[in-house]
Amino acid sequence: MSERPYLGLVMIVRDAAETIDALLGSVLKTPKGMAFDEYVFTDTGSVDDTRERIGNALACDNTRRGLFSTQWPPADAEPSVFSDDDYRAVLASFAWVNDFAKARNFAHGLTTAKWVMYLDSDDTFARAERLRPTLREIERTNPRVN
Repeated sequence: MSERPYLGLVMIVRDAAETIDALLGSVLKTPKGMAFDEYVFTDTGSVDDTRERIGNALACDNTRRGLFSTQWPPADAEPSVFSDDDYRAVLASFAWVNDFAKARNFAHGLTTAKWVMYLDSDDTFARAERLRPTLREIERTNPRVN
């Protein structure tokens, strides 16, 4: 991805294996392609297979299979970044310090997207393909938004 991502998803996760699949199914592939241009996942210490589930979901085809599940950095290390023509993915770890705001600010600092959405691992996002045209229409009709 050579230009700034337009639409990004930022998530903080921990031990979300039971809920993450439904969320990922709602925010990755849509009838019109990838729902977001950028995905930032920050893990705060999962001990289940949350990271592997995210990695497998991001590897939308067999050429990417396994790329993400092995790319999670340890806490306080530089995040792993993958980018191609379809999307940009950032996988990061953050040592939990009992402060959600610090984790959220850390994750937010990793995004480069113009518009950013935050979801929890137990959310789903129905009709994600509608978000991009809605934002474009808001920008078109309300120049001050830009």
